[in-house]
Amino acid sequence: MMCGIAITSRAIFIWLPHFKPMTAIIIITGIAFGTESGFLAGTISEFVSNFIFGQGPWTQWQMFALGIADF
Repeated sequence: MMCGIAITSRAIFIWLPHFKPMTAIIIITGIAFGTESGFLAGTISEFVSNFIFGQGPWTQWQMFALGIADF
């Protein structure tokens, strides 16, 4: 559920550059459900949202960065 909310929030704010509420949602997930759930939510959300914004060689690093954002 949190992955869906994070992906939707990133897609809704596509018109506003450099504003991604996705990170805040991932951090809230990590605080509420634990770091393992936050890491999984971060990596899955970034992977799936890049289907909208474009995959590339940077995707794995974005997944890692959002995964560790909740630690």
